[in-house]
Amino acid sequence: GELIKAKKIYDDLIKVIPKNTDSIKIDGSNYGELGWSPNIISPLKIEGPIFLSGGLYKFHIEILTIGADSNKLNPPTKFDASISLADLTDHKISYEGNDYDIGVMSYYDKINNFSFDDNSRTISFSMPYDWSKQNISQTSVVHQEIRIPKNFAEMLVTKYDATVNGIPIQESGVTIDDYTTDSRIVHLVLTQKQLGTIVDSVQDKSKMTFTMTPSKQEKFPLSSYTHNAIFQVGLSWDPAPIQPSKNTRFYVDITRYFAPKVREDAKFDFVISQHGQELYRKSVTGLIGADEKTNYYDYTFSDKNLGPIIISIENINGEKLSSTDYVIVVKPQ
Repeated sequence: GELIKAKKIYDDLIKVIPKNTDSIKIDGSNYGELGWSPNIISPLKIEGPIFLSGGLYKFHIEILTIGADSNKLNPPTKFDASISLADLTDHKISYEGNDYDIGVMSYYDKINNFSFDDNSRTISFSMPYDWSKQNISQTSVVHQEIRIPKNFAEMLVTKYDATVNGIPIQESGVTIDDYTTDSRIVHLVLTQKQLGTIVDSVQDKSKMTFTMTPSKQEKFPLSSYTHNAIFQVGLSWDPAPIQPSKNTRFYVDITRYFAPKVREDAKFDFVISQHGQELYRKSVTGLIGADEKTNYYDYTFSDKNLGPIIISIENINGEKLSSTDYVIVVKPQ
């Protein structure tokens, strides 16, 4: 990596101001051997081309004195730390004559070597990572978001298989989020405990290489929270996959997020949309906190409805923000 600045600091508070300039400017008082100190009325400020882009920023810190200026530590106490800034990259791919933009938001370090395999529909990319036990002990979580356009029907499945350095990521670490309006987000999450479990099986300990592929298995229910985070809503259907001219039964499971065992009546709108147009809307009743698949609603799609479909659960018990959406796919017979 690039060394941004090495300075002696006579304070434990620094205000960093990112600015696209050619050099770094320090606003404070310079006491020579003691280092930079804040002014009387303002904290020590460092302004310049720092934190202008995402990625992993590493800090090497040495404590030179303690208790008094004259009490020098020999040798100095040294330690390393790091800060991760989210980094979003967009990648254009083509599949069966259509162009799509796949986004990757990395919450650890910048990614590289992005690729998409047409045959397996596998997304892959790499990221620098030090697999040493010391670095793992300082890594609370590694989190990647893969953003898939909601019109990319072939990538909109109920389950994804993901790996890191060829090692499968646990199902609990691969979650689907259809909350945003224009893309599905698939979260890949590795905890510190999981990193420690797999480190001995990792061959290349200088990087992480991720892969994500649509699974051949279905996973139900799809789960999300309403916009006001009051309810957790699960959606599943039968049969799967969904095909035109065949009745599809949708199951809607609703629980209160902070009181999942509370059972009560529910009223909400069950809405089916495609290409921004409503195909179906019905005010229905059901139960909150009931057993799975207690609430169900039927619909039959036509040949005109092939491709991505939006299922919306809206206005639970009259609350506008108690709503959520899912993206599903109607596949040809």
